[in-house]
Amino acid sequence: MAGSPDRVMMSRGLAFLFGAGATLVVITLALPHSHGDAQLALLVPAGLAYVVVAVLLAAPDRIAPSALSAVLAGGTLLVALCVIFSGRAGSAYAFMYVWVALYAAAFLSTRAVVAHVVWLWLAYAAALAIGGDVHPPAAHWLLVAGTTAVAAALIHQLSHELRGRANDLAQVTRLANRIGGSSEVSAQEIGEALCGAVLASADAAGAVLHEVHFDGSTTAVGAAGVTPEVFTREEGATALRGAQDSRTRERVTAEGGRIAAIVEPVLREGRVVGLLAVAWDRPRRLRPRTTAAVPLFAAEAGVALERVAEQSRARERRALELNDAIVQGLVVARYALSEGRVEVGEHAVRQTLVRARALVDEQLQSLHGELAPEPGSLRREGRGIG
Repeated sequence: MAGSPDRVMMSRGLAFLFGAGATLVVITLALPHSHGDAQLALLVPAGLAYVVVAVLLAAPDRIAPSALSAVLAGGTLLVALCVIFSGRAGSAYAFMYVWVALYAAAFLSTRAVVAHVVWLWLAYAAALAIGGDVHPPAAHWLLVAGTTAVAAALIHQLSHELRGRANDLAQVTRLANRIGGSSEVSAQEIGEALCGAVLASADAAGAVLHEVHFDGSTTAVGAAGVTPEVFTREEGATALRGAQDSRTRERVTAEGGRIAAIVEPVLREGRVVGLLAVAWDRPRRLRPRTTAAVPLFAAEAGVALERVAEQSRARERRALELNDAIVQGLVVARYALSEGRVEVGEHAVRQTLVRARALVDEQLQSLHGELAPEPGSLRREGRGIG
């Protein structure tokens, strides 16, 4: 199947097609006809279509996609019966073959779409041969075959593109939830997850996320796939420097103008904080989906790198607070003891221990919440020093 469309949506969509087709067939019988043109035999495929509608709507979530594909193939046969039973009006009912092609293109895999289109070609050719009332049959068949093929190709391409972009947005959302839902995130962990998502979206061979430091140097903080060798060559290094300097996407082109690699800058408040490098094993033209998706992942990379930087600053701040609390208290105690004021020195030591413990408890609470270890827990678990 192309993507993972909902079974209920597929079942109800197919029921709508069967119901609409049967209803239109019944309505055509009520329209004015020449003598002998209204064929009551058309009620047979129409009645069968209504039965299919009832089955599809009775349990839309229980019918497997493969079974729905088989039902669609049966619908092709019902259209063929309409063509045969309608005599000279058979070409009008052939329009419903376009519905078969559109449904298959929207929900099924490429292989299944091709199979359904070929199947309806054969079914229509057989209906024209059996009926023998549509003239010229070759022209009618060619128009139906061409129309269904073009419609199926267009809709299938659009559906594939839309599902791909929806998957990209879902991946970015999952990454955002992962970053926002963790008290501590690792740059390497997020970088690898993000590069893996880019790899799947762009159908690339390798992706690397570089962090750009204030001095302009870079550090790889995550990668997926094979290591892009193109960035070890001069053109790759030039693209990395160019993206960092220009703050715009840089491309590594091959012969014929095809793209071998791209470098997307990761921006934060107008400053380049990272570089997302993506490479393919064979040069290609960039797909619209890739052009739209890579900046999304680069934007999420900026959020992740900023979160890691905030964590680093917070840890540094907590360390300074702890250091100041202990050092200042111990300095007071030292001077008091050196002057012989033992009670003042002991009080300063006790106050220092209280402040240090309060700071440590606060840090543990911010890191672990209600699961923060209690005093003495490391010693009870045998993890103490000594």
